[in-house]
Amino acid sequence: MNDHNNIGDENQAKDEETIKRLLQAAGRRAEIPEDTKRIWEETFRRELGVAVQKRRWRFRTITGALCATVLLAIFYWAVPMQQSATHAQIARITDIAGSGFASIGAQQQQRLQPGSSVTPATLLQTPEKSRLAIDYANASVRLNEHTRIRVFKDYIELLSGQIYIDNNNNNLSSIRVKTSIAEIRDIGTQFSVSYSAEGLTTMVREGEILVDFGRDEYKATAKADFAQSISISNNREVSKSRARKQGDEWDWILEVASPFAIEGRTAYDFLQWSARETGLRLDFDDHRAQLHAQRTILHGDVSTLNPNTAIEVVLATTRLTADRSEDGRLRILLSERNDNPYRRNKG
Repeated sequence: MNDHNNIGDENQAKDEETIKRLLQAAGRRAEIPEDTKRIWEETFRRELGVAVQKRRWRFRTITGALCATVLLAIFYWAVPMQQSATHAQIARITDIAGSGFASIGAQQQQRLQPGSSVTPATLLQTPEKSRLAIDYANASVRLNEHTRIRVFKDYIELLSGQIYIDNNNNNLSSIRVKTSIAEIRDIGTQFSVSYSAEGLTTMVREGEILVDFGRDEYKATAKADFAQSISISNNREVSKSRARKQGDEWDWILEVASPFAIEGRTAYDFLQWSARETGLRLDFDDHRAQLHAQRTILHGDVSTLNPNTAIEVVLATTRLTADRSEDGRLRILLSERNDNPYRRNKG
């Protein structure tokens, strides 16, 4: 406020100095009676004061309007930013088998649908015979039945049940899973975590995982022919063992696997996807079989089939056949038949 008054006083002094110089330039004039001079001076000063006050008022009005505009801009910018930070989507529901529910705080449970947004601190849970898949940090996270997790920006809290994470889609960041027993962090991998009152078990079938258990850290690395498992009991005993890459421990994840759009894609692309989802090791019988898979263009829709069932259905439209071995290999062979009306090749 003092700054505003000082500005007004300076302007008034400038106006008076200007008038003084104009009067001096006009030269000597006839003598004016003292009473008239006094009246003129009083009138002049009064009108000058009114002009100065108007100038001060305009200055204060403009300044106040500018300040109000800035404050309103800050307010309307800050409120959406705060709301977006609080309610920003950090995950998205991609598939549901059965039913799934979400709740935030003490709010009523909401039934989930594919495409539903997941915001920070959301509690996701699956009842019996239900599975759920979400897209989280560009990774596929799947929940088995009887599972409860809470999703945060930097980690997933597993409260109970079993989850599976596929974080090898060119994702440079790790996914962290926290429980009350330990924290699991992946290094470009596929792994599962099971957590209950009996303890924790994590299995990795591709890449590596690190298990932070108090002062100790354990590493598990998947091999070509088998997965590795780390278990921590409720009395804090740690054990490490081999595990299968396919079978009952993994079959549930296929129910909510993202479908593969085969239209216009090659048989080779499809086989790589199905082998990755099922945990099978893709192996071509010879170079001719691999080259044929790379040249064969697929058409149709197998979105209703899981990756395991779809193998025979898709290959039946080609000259390729599949043979599953006991050691988890998916062997692809080239048949000599050439009578399939549904097959289309590049050349």
